[in-house]
Amino acid sequence: MAGSARILLIGHVTRDIIRVPGRRDREQPGGSVYYAGMALCGLGHQVTILTRIASRDEALLLADLRRAGARVENLPSARTACFVNAQGPGGIDDRVQEMRAEADPFGAALLQAVQGLSCDAVYFGSLLAGDLDAALILRIAECFPRAIKLFDAQGPLRVRHDTHVMPCVWPDGRQVLSVCDIVKADQEESLRLTGARTAAAAAARLADLGVAQVLITRGGQGALLRSGGRSRRLAAWRPRSGVCAIVDTTGCGDTFLAAYLHAVLSGRPPQAAAQFAAIAATMKLTRFGPLCCGENDIVAFAAQP
Repeated sequence: MAGSARILLIGHVTRDIIRVPGRRDREQPGGSVYYAGMALCGLGHQVTILTRIASRDEALLLADLRRAGARVENLPSARTACFVNAQGPGGIDDRVQEMRAEADPFGAALLQAVQGLSCDAVYFGSLLAGDLDAALILRIAECFPRAIKLFDAQGPLRVRHDTHVMPCVWPDGRQVLSVCDIVKADQEESLRLTGARTAAAAAARLADLGVAQVLITRGGQGALLRSGGRSRRLAAWRPRSGVCAIVDTTGCGDTFLAAYLHAVLSGRPPQAAAQFAAIAATMKLTRFGPLCCGENDIVAFAAQP
């Protein structure tokens, strides 16, 4: 499938506070569907986003997406989810996160909202356990039998305790992931999700569930791709000079998955799609906020010294 695709993204847009040592706190929209949606709009796709935020925050948090061309429907929530993402002393791969407010979970209104929609891919961008329950995900998957289903495993594997974001188990994981075509998790999430001891073993277990393409991100160490019965380790992309000014890591995983989907929809095989996604994720690292640019811009970034 080449050119523009119809992509439906479901998840909470958030209010994010980005905290980097030596810089003033920066407040901006966030959430998996925000970063992925902006990237997919920039890459030329027809993007529809179903989200839940407080009505008073709609103009501020959804303006970027709408300007980029996304169709956004807000199913109003009493509160907007709010995260503080702080870079820890360990650098790029060390993030300390707290959650100041939690939005209402999705419910039956979501099923009504998807009626009449058609799409080539459905992107489930859960942020917290319970915000998209398993039964709801399975019902929506049934609504789009021919669409590619993507799932970011981050959300169901964490809960909020006071302001702390804590890891948890996901009892419905096997059931949900068995209907997904592409699944992304970071290395720690993949181990907790499967009970495996290594990322390669975790990827194999996810593939055994029927996931055709498994992406395990490893921060500055790159990623692991499992497809077609094989696992491949991919290095994080860096310019030929080896110098990359890292500005903001928030949303890199979401950008990676969005760029991967774009590449797959454009006809690239999984390994080439993952390499393109790695370039897009590195490009995102060099700026605050989302990556919203065309494929030619990403190719030009890759060609720089």
